[in-house]
Amino acid sequence: MSKPAAAVLLGAILISGLLSLSGAMLWPGNAHSRDLLTLTALPVVKAQDETVKLLELFEQETVPSPWRELMWKEGIGKIAGEGEVKYIYADQLRDFLVEFLAFHGMPRDRLVLNLPDQIVVKRQSLQVSREEIIEIYKDHLLETTGRGRENLVIEDVRCSGSLVLPPGKRESRVVAKPGETYHGRVTLSVEFFVNGSKGGSSLVSARVKWLETVVHTARPLRRNAVIEPRDLDVRRIAVTERNQGTFFTDVEDAAGMEASRNLDAFQPLTRSDVREAVVLRRGDSVTIVYEKPGLKVTARGQARQNGVRGQVIRVVNGESNRSVDGRVVNSETVEAVH
Repeated sequence: MSKPAAAVLLGAILISGLLSLSGAMLWPGNAHSRDLLTLTALPVVKAQDETVKLLELFEQETVPSPWRELMWKEGIGKIAGEGEVKYIYADQLRDFLVEFLAFHGMPRDRLVLNLPDQIVVKRQSLQVSREEIIEIYKDHLLETTGRGRENLVIEDVRCSGSLVLPPGKRESRVVAKPGETYHGRVTLSVEFFVNGSKGGSSLVSARVKWLETVVHTARPLRRNAVIEPRDLDVRRIAVTERNQGTFFTDVEDAAGMEASRNLDAFQPLTRSDVREAVVLRRGDSVTIVYEKPGLKVTARGQARQNGVRGQVIRVVNGESNRSVDGRVVNSETVEAVH
């Protein structure tokens, strides 16, 4: 807006709004005092909110305390847009002040005004940088998932940019789509509120990964090899949404398993890379245990199937030559299943 146009607009506000004073009020001091009231205006004013207060135009130390409350209550117009600029000229302000102060009991001859030719009025604003918005995004990820910052990896960050907010008490809120897993491409809306009212929002999107401690092979392993603790190591890697939960995270869980295929050295170990190790193979000699309450009998036999621990396989009793079902206990023993 040009200076003349802004001046006319603000002048209209002054005439229509500020001079419509309701209810006579005596000067807060002694109306018969000969003390002078000296007011010094500022050349540049930053308004705290959209309604510019009369008191904001002056050096407050020059305003006696009884007048401050009155001048703070008196609005001289609106400047709604953050960063917007308007102008007040000395003649306009002088005419208004004389009438305003006289209305409250201050004689004109006791008033001393120090006014610049014009006062530039700006709306105070608060800029929230792109970097700060992204940090709020990260904090939400960490708080929601309960993970440590050292485990967070974000890539290909896209942010709709910085925001300009009005001054005041600022709060933020992050909104996610329903069912968000916080893995892969994660898009969140970062919303800002000033004094309880929404001041703006920014959309942030990034590819999110999490570092986890994962079991790796320490050396190459052949298919069908039974895995020992010395064959394994642990390392931290970035886990994606696709492979989350597929890796072993504890060496003890993988030790004793059998490689289901040839494995290279130093590769993450997934659930599909292993299977239960075969502890009994077809033709192996076994001890068959028959057990009932108060009775336990054993017999020699032979496995008719390969078996892993806990698996039920067919075995043949060597004494009766009868086939029975037995649950594999270890490489030498099965328990007869009744």
